[in-house]
This record gives sequence, structure tokens and C-alpha cells, in this order.
Amino acid sequence: MARKQKPKAPAKTYDWRLTAGGVSCFESSKSKQVVSSFWEVYSATLFHDDALSRATRKVQSILEAIPRPNGKGDGKRQLSIIDVAGRPFLVWARSVRRMPTGGTKSDADIARLVRSLKLQNPASLEKGPSEPARQWYLDSDGIMHCFVKDFAGCTIIHLWEAAALTAWHTEALASATKEIQAA
Repeated sequence: MARKQKPKAPAKTYDWRLTAGGVSCFESSKSKQVVSSFWEVYSATLFHDDALSRATRKVQSILEAIPRPNGKGDGKRQLSIIDVAGRPFLVWARSVRRMPTGGTKSDADIARLVRSLKLQNPASLEKGPSEPARQWYLDSDGIMHCFVKDFAGCTIIHLWEAAALTAWHTEALASATKEIQAA
């Protein structure tokens, strides 16, 4: 008789909030933050060909080369990618057990997010977020499909750039962002 397998726990997801102490990430049903690293494939596919594999390795090497901050309390911050209105943004974030109070939440309106995080406000966003949330699936023919959905899972990549350096988006992260954009 086959043993009944214990169901696997769902993968943990994280959200973020900006407070006076910087960006904090915490467990949440929303998936708005990841610690920065990328999956790599062991062989090329239709949806992740050799060119994307090379680009992934290059971006990963850029992220790995970013010097870690070394000020008081900086050892607790992790290089993270947060979702800001459907676009990724590199930040130094602290992991916390509970959602902080106050500050700016990840689902604030775009004007507040841009102002609070000190993002460059591209002309394309003056009318609101340009990319709706998307989800993806892999078809049996090896084609990756992204479609509009209530929650994100497929991001059209164009990183946010900061209008000003901050404790959460340092000169090293601004430089890495520009290098990734050029890759």
C-alpha cells in the first residue's frame, strides 16, 4: 500500500514597507520582494535561450560584485529586489518578523511610491503604471506565455532608477542598476 505523502507547505512570499528605518521585508501573502538571485538553466530552451542565459549570468555577476554596506546595523540588510508598481527596484532591506506600522506600503499609489522611494518618474508613468500585473505558464510546445492577472508572476523587465541616493538605494546599487540596464 502506498504511503500518503504529506502535502508540501506553500513557498513563503514576502512584501515590503518603507519606514523611517529604511525598507523592511516580511512574510506576507503578497509576493512583492525577493532576495536578489536568479535561477539559471542547465540547457537552452525556447523561452530561455543562450542569449538570455548569458545575460542572466552577467546580471548575477553584477549583483554578486556589489559591495555590502558596512555601517552600524548594515549586516542585517540583504540585497533585495522589490516590486514597485510592476517594476523591479534594487534595495538594501532588513528582514523583520512583523509588518512595520506607518510609512509607505508596497501597494500605495504610484505618485506616493515614486516620491517616498525617491524614484525617477519616467514620462511613461505619468499616466499611471504602464504594465499591468502578469502571470505566466509554459505551454507543451515550450513557449512561455505571460498574461494579465490580478497578481504578478511575470515581470516585463526595466529596473527603476533612483532620482537620489538613499540608505536603501546606495551609489553601488545605482551603479549596478545602470550596468544591468545596459546589459
